[in-house]
Amino acid sequence: MADDGIYEWWKRNIPADARLYTQTLFGDRTQPFTEKDFTPNELKNFEGIIKTSKPRLEAGILKQQVEANRATKDAQHLTNLYSADNAKKMLNMVKKDPEWQQLSEMHNKYLKEGELKIPDKYNDKYVNLSQKVWDKYQNFGTGWDGIKAALESQNDIPQIFNNLLNKNNAIDTAKNLTDKASRNEQYINQGIGNVQYEDYANARKNGDLSGYNRISPQVLGRFQYKTDPTTGQRNIIDNYDFSNSFRDKAVDAYSKMNPLEKALSVAKNSLTGTFGEGEGSGLLGEIGNAYIGKDGRPVDIKYDPNEIKNKKGGKVKSKSNVDKPIYGGSKTI
Repeated sequence: MADDGIYEWWKRNIPADARLYTQTLFGDRTQPFTEKDFTPNELKNFEGIIKTSKPRLEAGILKQQVEANRATKDAQHLTNLYSADNAKKMLNMVKKDPEWQQLSEMHNKYLKEGELKIPDKYNDKYVNLSQKVWDKYQNFGTGWDGIKAALESQNDIPQIFNNLLNKNNAIDTAKNLTDKASRNEQYINQGIGNVQYEDYANARKNGDLSGYNRISPQVLGRFQYKTDPTTGQRNIIDNYDFSNSFRDKAVDAYSKMNPLEKALSVAKNSLTGTFGEGEGSGLLGEIGNAYIGKDGRPVDIKYDPNEIKNKKGGKVKSKSNVDKPIYGGSKTI
């Protein structure tokens, strides 16, 4: 059987997760996996997963827009409320206000361990005086916490100046959230997005994962994609490796071992069942942590979504005209 026929048999009869694992473990890691390393049905599955990811991305944009609008309103409210002029006016007023001075003395006298401990006989007087002070100074934008902070600091008003800083921070936050939502909306409109693990389950539920050797999360997991605005060609960009938040502890530990230590550790873990953390942990997962880790292979898959719609991809019984893989000449791994 010719080399291209062998590779076609390999692609159509061995699941993609096993192929990528084996070809990364033993193959040339400088060469990327491309569309030539997948069957038409697997490419169709990738497109189905991407299709399923779009509602999640759109819902995320909507959530970001809601957060941006809320932050913009908050920033506008703070802008209207807090100003340097207000701070100066309040500071000048309290220095000449006998009710403020009286409340300040009572407040500090009965302030114990961060909480006010007002004797019962003074409660009504304190409450009434507090209400008068609140009525006079609430429009300066400190809130009661600001007034209380001022009472506790000998008539200085740090809180109102702190609120000026908070106002500026709120304006910056609103702008950043608005820019982020707008930028991500542009990405979606341009066909740029990402796939997360949850999209696989949704794609299967929606019927977008079908056919022989369906794509599973163990093939690429999370990945980025983009779309050529002129041709509509899809481009999946990723790196096939064993690096993620679940595996990195084990991967980092293996990276510090010499070859003998690494082999002994994998053997020990495989015998004792003490495998590294992460999805797919087991002997094969442990070997991946140890011998692939962060040193994986790039992924650069390109295809036309319209061209793969009607293509079939089951088991092969004869030779195929599909190009040989570009990463190892005539080698299959």
